[in-house]
Amino acid sequence: MRKKKSKECGRGSDGETGRCPLTVATRFLTLGAATILSCLLISIGMQQFRQAKQIVNIASRRMNAFALYLSQEELAAYDGIFFQGSDVVNFYRRFLQGGNADFDMVVEKAGKEYAFSAGGQVKMLTEPEEGSYCRPDAIYRCEIIRNVNDVILQVRFVQEET
Repeated sequence: MRKKKSKECGRGSDGETGRCPLTVATRFLTLGAATILSCLLISIGMQQFRQAKQIVNIASRRMNAFALYLSQEELAAYDGIFFQGSDVVNFYRRFLQGGNADFDMVVEKAGKEYAFSAGGQVKMLTEPEEGSYCRPDAIYRCEIIRNVNDVILQVRFVQEET
C-alpha cells in the first residue's frame, strides 16, 4: 500500500518529509539575495580597508613628527656646551655631512662668520689654509638658534678668546 503525501510542500499526511521543488522565481530570488549579500560584504571590507589606510597614514605622520622631535631634542642638548675644534668637525660630520639636515651650521671666529649647509663641506673645517679652519685645540661655545615654533634653524659655534 502506498502512503499518501499531501499536495503541499512540507510533511506528508503520515509525517514524512517531502521535498518541495524550487520554482524558477524562488531560484532567482535566492540568487538575488546571495548577490546582494556578497556586494554588502565586499562593501564593508572596502570600507574597513579605507579606514585602516587612514589609520596607517595618521600613525606614520605622528611617528615622523616624533622622530623629528627626538632629533631636535638631541641637538638642543648641545646648547651652551663648550667644544674643542675637533668636536665641531665631528658635529658637522655627524649631522650635516650626509646632506639631509634641516638646519645650518655657523662657525664664528674673531667676529667673522662662516656658514655651512648640509653637504660635503668638511674640507673647509679641516684644512689649515681655509679661513673657517677649526683648530683641534680651540674652544667653541655652541648656541642653538630656534624660530617661533621652536624648530632649530641654526647651530652656531663661537670661538672663545684664549
